[in-house]
Amino acid sequence: MNLYYRAKHEKQALSKRIGIFIGGGSFGGIERVLLNLAFELSASGQKIDLIFTKNSKCSINQKYRKNGLKIIKIGVNRIRWSVFGIIKYLKSNKPDIIISGAPSNNIIVIIAKYLSRSKTKIVVGIHCIFSETRKENIISWIIYLLVTIFYRYADKIIAGTRYAAEDFSKVTGIPIKKIDVIYNPSISKSIIEESNRPIVHPWFIKKEYPIIMGVGRLEVEKNFQLLVKAFAKVIKHRKAYLVLLGEGKEQKKIEDLIEQLKIWQFVSMEGFVSNPYPYMAKASVIVVPSLHEQFSIVLAEAMALGISTVATDCPGGIREVLDIGKYGKIVESENEDALAKGIIEMLDNPINPNILMERSKIFSAEKIAREYLALLSDL
Repeated sequence: MNLYYRAKHEKQALSKRIGIFIGGGSFGGIERVLLNLAFELSASGQKIDLIFTKNSKCSINQKYRKNGLKIIKIGVNRIRWSVFGIIKYLKSNKPDIIISGAPSNNIIVIIAKYLSRSKTKIVVGIHCIFSETRKENIISWIIYLLVTIFYRYADKIIAGTRYAAEDFSKVTGIPIKKIDVIYNPSISKSIIEESNRPIVHPWFIKKEYPIIMGVGRLEVEKNFQLLVKAFAKVIKHRKAYLVLLGEGKEQKKIEDLIEQLKIWQFVSMEGFVSNPYPYMAKASVIVVPSLHEQFSIVLAEAMALGISTVATDCPGGIREVLDIGKYGKIVESENEDALAKGIIEMLDNPINPNILMERSKIFSAEKIAREYLALLSDL
């Protein structure tokens, strides 16, 4: 397994046309990672095409154009039909490389390449823990089987953490030596500027009590019900608020749990927030209670903002991102008592913000883009 944490040969003269397949529908961590990468690759002189489906929830296309990126819309709503759009794109634009991240998108670009007989090189990302996600439902299991078949035909496979690479190799049988590891390009140059935007929420203005925060999709694997249960224990010892940023299928269950625990006056569910950084920058502790987590962009972003974190010791890259607890508290997974205790410890003894901000530099999009360029120069 080749680790590109340091670019061994930064060939800055590299100039290629690169398609980055964002897809459509939801706009989450994978999409943010790919957009951060796209901006930095464009800044380095690469010609970048951002490829979206018609139903994409990315509504800031003008921002992309201002950064010199070309927007290409594939006229389909269902991701499974986008293979025909990718074939058309490959034939019309003839990119040197196409990069994608979500498993279904990765399968599509590989199929499209071979159906179109294109010479374009395919780079696919691993952004989940496959041994865990394949258990979720029948669709996840089918995607896992397709991944096992098709990823072998990619020109490069990139995992966001060592754990994700090793897990992927183990469950698919693809040799570990064929998987490169590059951390996710999580920290954009604009994060500090965006965090200084004003917010009108009274809890953040009055700063009466410390604010505990969870950020992410309200889905089973993010396990925000555990955070709610732990928070209910925290406020038995001290006054605090809980703010959740995100939306998803678990929202009703989380709301019912908050009602059952009778803690509504201390909880605010803000839904999807296009710019979460002003909220995150004013939090006392940010919590990642996941059941599995390939990397956790939220942890990296919290560090960049100087905010202490608590995370569960779940399968994935949490230990790598936090350096086995040096840069954040890691507690036993699925244990609400341990999570509550960890939150209280971080409230009492937060980590020096300067130490956290320095650590976050290894996840900067600019640095990671250079590592990608070193890797892509071999194609």
